Amino acid sequence: GDLYVIESTSPVGTTDKMEALIFEKRPELKSKIFIAYCPERVLPGNVIYELVHNDRVIGGINPESTEKAMEFYAQFVQGTLHKTNAKTDFFFIYLSPLRRSDRTINPPTRNNSISPQTPFR
Repeated sequence: GDLYVIESTSPVGTTDKMEALIFEKRPELKSKIFIAYCPERVLPGNVIYELVHNDRVIGGINPESTEKAMEFYAQFVQGTLHKTNAKTDFFFIYLSPLRRSDRTINPPTRNNSISPQTPFR
């Protein structure tokens, strides 16, 4: 089946709401699609490097969805893939070092900009 991944940083429960919405409108898809959440953690200007090298947290609505998403990201992500589920992945990101809160406090400026060759960690 097809894999549907929510990558935007979204509020707790968004994956569950999307699951309910999709299966309410299309109940015949219940065993045919996989739904997962994998929030992107990239900075503008360094997107390609970070998409490949950053660690990713991946959680599905069920174990099968999580596995499908892990297989997908394993094709191009060189960082560590952290397996979780759609209910706990949000908390894992926001309570862990993967959050990179220093990005919010010290966003890149003209004087401290990041080049694609320089990993931002």
